[in-house]
Amino acid sequence: MPSSFGRGQPGPLRRFTVLTVCALAGWLAACSSPSASPPAPTSPAPTAPAPAAPTCRDDPSACFEEARKAELDTSPQKSFTRPAELYARACNKGHHAEACFRVATLSAEVGGKLHDSRKAREFGKKGCELSHAPSCALVATLYFEDTGADRNDERAAEFAQKACDGGSASGCATLGVLKLGGHGGEPDLAGGVKLLERACTEGAAAGCFELSGLYALGRGVKQDDQRAHLLKQQGCDGGHGRACFELGMAYDGASHVVKHDKTKAAALFEKSCALKLPEGCLTLAEVLLDGVGIQADAPRAATLLAPLCDSGDAGSCGRLGDLYMKGRGVERDVERAKALKQRACEGGTRSYCASR
Repeated sequence: MPSSFGRGQPGPLRRFTVLTVCALAGWLAACSSPSASPPAPTSPAPTAPAPAAPTCRDDPSACFEEARKAELDTSPQKSFTRPAELYARACNKGHHAEACFRVATLSAEVGGKLHDSRKAREFGKKGCELSHAPSCALVATLYFEDTGADRNDERAAEFAQKACDGGSASGCATLGVLKLGGHGGEPDLAGGVKLLERACTEGAAAGCFELSGLYALGRGVKQDDQRAHLLKQQGCDGGHGRACFELGMAYDGASHVVKHDKTKAAALFEKSCALKLPEGCLTLAEVLLDGVGIQADAPRAATLLAPLCDSGDAGSCGRLGDLYMKGRGVERDVERAKALKQRACEGGTRSYCASR
C-alpha cells in the first residue's frame, strides 16, 4: 500500500496540512480550488448627473443673485438697465421683497440713469405689501419729498407708519418729521421729537439731522447748540449729505460752536458732494476754484459744475459760463460761455442777464 506521504493521491493528513497553511495565508479559496476562476471585476455604479444650477428663467432667487452681480459690475461694458430688469423679474415672478426694494431704490436715485419716481413708488409698494419695512419707508419719502403733483402727505404718513411699525428707523424719522409739521394729520411736537430720538438711536442718520435742528432752535427740547452740533456730526457720519454740508458751513465760519477750519470745511463739502447733495458739489466747486483749504483744481471744478447745470441749476450754468469765457479749467469757448450764461439768465439768475 503506498504511503499517504507519497507522490500519489494526497492522504488526509497532507490535505489537512496544506489547507491549514492556505487558511493561515488567507488564501483558502484559491488553495482548495486551484482551478477556480478569479471573480470578475465589478463595474462602478453609474454616477447620477449633478442637478442643473437654477436659472433666472425658473428661480426668482437666481434672478436676484444675477442682478446683484450685474449691479456690482465695474467693467466699461456694464449695463445700467440689466440689474433693474432682473430685480423686476424676481419681484414680479417670485414676490421677492428685497428685489422689489432694489428696483425702487435704483429708480428713485435723483440724477441716476434710471430715475423714475413713479416706477420707484410702484415697486416700493410691492415690497411694502410683502412686509418689507425699508420699502414702506422709501415710498413714504417719495410721497413726502415729491415737488410735483404726486406729493401726498397723508399717503406719506400711512407708509411711514407701516415702516416704523415694521422696524425701519428711517421710517420712524420720516414719520417724526411729518408729525412735527402736521403733515397728514394734526401737529404733534412731542410725538415727533420722540420718533426722531428713536430713529437716531436706532441708526437713522436723517433722524439725527432733524433732531439737531430742534436742539438748535429749542423746539420741543431745551435749546443746546453743542448737542445740535454733535447730532449733526452723527448724521454726517451716518451718510446724511445735508448734515455734512451744514457741518462744512459751520467750519467755514457760519457757527460759533466750532473753531473755523477751512481744510475741515473743504473735506465736509467733498463728502456732501459724494453723497449727491447738489449744494455740496456747487460749494466744493467754488472751494476748488479758490484753493482755500484744498488744492486749487479748476478742471475738476468745471467737471462738478457741468452735471449741476444739466440738471437745471441756473447758478452752476452761469459759473461754468465764466470758466469757458476765461478758459479756466476748460478750453476757452466764447460761444459756449454765452449760451451757458443765457441758460443761467433764463433759469432765474438775473446777474447773468447783463453779462451775456
